[in-house]
Amino acid sequence: AVRNLDIHEAWEPELLGSAGTVHANRGYADGASDILVVYADNLSTLDLDAMIAAHRASGQPMTMALFRAPNPAQCGIATQDADGRIISFVEKPEAPESDLANAGVYVLTAAAWHEIADMDAFDFGFDVIPHFVGRMQGFVHDGYHRDIGTHDALAAAEADVATLFKAVP
Repeated sequence: AVRNLDIHEAWEPELLGSAGTVHANRGYADGASDILVVYADNLSTLDLDAMIAAHRASGQPMTMALFRAPNPAQCGIATQDADGRIISFVEKPEAPESDLANAGVYVLTAAAWHEIADMDAFDFGFDVIPHFVGRMQGFVHDGYHRDIGTHDALAAAEADVATLFKAVP
C-alpha cells in the first residue's frame, strides 16, 4: 500500500489546464521524493503501488500510465522501446503507431515537477509529455480504465461498476 501520502487538491475557479495546475502549485513538490498526478475524469483499477515501484526502478524523471485504447486516434498515443521507455508520443494522431494511450496518471520526481512548473505550460498532452519523450517510462495497465469526463461516459462507467464490481454477498 502507498504510505506517507500527502494529498493536495487544486481547486481552480478558472481552469488552468493540466500543466497549468502544476505551474500554479510549484511548491507541492517541495520536500517530496515522488509526486503522483491523477486526472479526476477517469475511473480505473490501476495498481498505484506497482506503478510507483516501476517508476522508482526505471530511474526516469517521469512515468506515465498507459492503457490499450479501443479508438487510438481519439487519445494521446505512446510508443515504447524494449525497456518500456516512451520514445514517441502524439496527441490524437491521424495514423496511430500503437494503441497505448495516456491514462492521465503520472509519477514524477520532485525535480520533474519543478521542471514542468517552470515550463509555464498549459497541457500535459500537448506541452509537457513531448518534452519528456526519451526520458519517460511507460507503465502499461491492462485492467479496467475508462474516461468519465462526459455524462454518457459516466453513465457507461456506472453500468460497468454495477456489473463488473458487484459486491459478493
